[in-house]
Amino acid sequence: MARFDVTAFLAEGARRAAEIDALQGRIDAALTDFTARASGDQAALFAAACAERAAGILLWKAAAEGRQQEADAYTRALEQAWGETAAGERVTSSDFDRMFELAQHDVPVRKDPLVKAAGFAECAALALRSALLLGETGDVSEVRAVSSSLWKDASLLAKRTEAADLEPEEISRQIADMATLLEDGATAEVKAALREESRRIGRQWLDLASGYAES
Repeated sequence: MARFDVTAFLAEGARRAAEIDALQGRIDAALTDFTARASGDQAALFAAACAERAAGILLWKAAAEGRQQEADAYTRALEQAWGETAAGERVTSSDFDRMFELAQHDVPVRKDPLVKAAGFAECAALALRSALLLGETGDVSEVRAVSSSLWKDASLLAKRTEAADLEPEEISRQIADMATLLEDGATAEVKAALREESRRIGRQWLDLASGYAES
């Protein structure tokens, strides 16, 4: 059996921490530039793309726990974030305070796999609520809250699943998305491309979260 190399392990941890610190500095600068220059439509598409990546986990957990009405509301909220018309009652950001993920409640202590996914779903709900709030208020600074919720979700997934590159990949993706939106605008083509890619990433995140919950 190979001997565990503590020095190499610590060095790798320090390297990754330095990488994340550098990326966080870059995204903070990118967010400052984006919020100063982006239109409301550009900010809304950025927020919707972020929310889309985490939404699969949120919808999966709500439906699996028998909360189909809330799953449906989250689905409508996501469509609203993208500027699409969704059948049913319109969802507002304040509605999220009454839904399970963000309501004040005690998490049951039981050996339920879905409990292990609670943190992932909470981050997703926070991102989606902020995306709705941006649309309601027109305050582009809400993209900071969406961004933060997403890379925290990526960080949590990385720690729980040992998919170490998730957090730097998410930060780099956000920086790239903001650059694309500022350069190309909030066109239908950009919107479609952002949503397709976010759905692809979202499926990967859901696979990781559900795999961890069932492990």
